[in-house]
Amino acid sequence: MIHFFEFVLQNRLERCALQCQDEIRDQMNAAGPKKDIDKYRGIFDECISKCASTHIDLIPSMFKRMTEAIKSGSYN
Repeated sequence: MIHFFEFVLQNRLERCALQCQDEIRDQMNAAGPKKDIDKYRGIFDECISKCASTHIDLIPSMFKRMTEAIKSGSYN
């Protein structure tokens, strides 16, 4: 059960990171020169930070569901 919730959280974070990466690539293609790489790195870091914060906020509810599943025995 714990591994399932760990997998779900990790999977969500990976998808979010990929989304941030895609958004930056789209902006870089539209903007052109690679001289702005530091600018895009900052935008990417901000996107990742927001994503991580959003998913960290989900941990208490995930923990509650995990605890309830363990107590009820429904994880078998």
